[in-house]
Amino acid sequence: MHCIDVLDYTVKTAESGDYIINQINIPLNLEVLSKVIEKNDELMQSTGITKIFSDVRNSRNMISIADNYAFANNSNDNPAINSTTKIGILASPGDDSHYNYETFALNAGFNVKIFNDYNTCLNWLRED
Repeated sequence: MHCIDVLDYTVKTAESGDYIINQINIPLNLEVLSKVIEKNDELMQSTGITKIFSDVRNSRNMISIADNYAFANNSNDNPAINSTTKIGILASPGDDSHYNYETFALNAGFNVKIFNDYNTCLNWLRED
């Protein structure tokens, strides 16, 4: 299993090897998001995995609406994360801070969906 573990977040391949797990435990800002995306790129390029499970239950999105929009629309420049990448985001019930990113990413052509239930998120992610 590949694993990049930093105090505030972890990026690793699932034991099954069919998706990447992001566990973020601090408020999400552009710096943290950029570092997590960079680590995802490394794992995606080295493993060929195209599915990402992002657990942000302990991480409110603190990125402004304008920056969420810009980030989603500039993600097309990223070679690893593209329209074939499937991203399931697990957020805490009542935390609507990630929905702007989901909307902007969907509009930019990415396959992203937010869930509040762990199993539902994983089942969606594993669907072909």
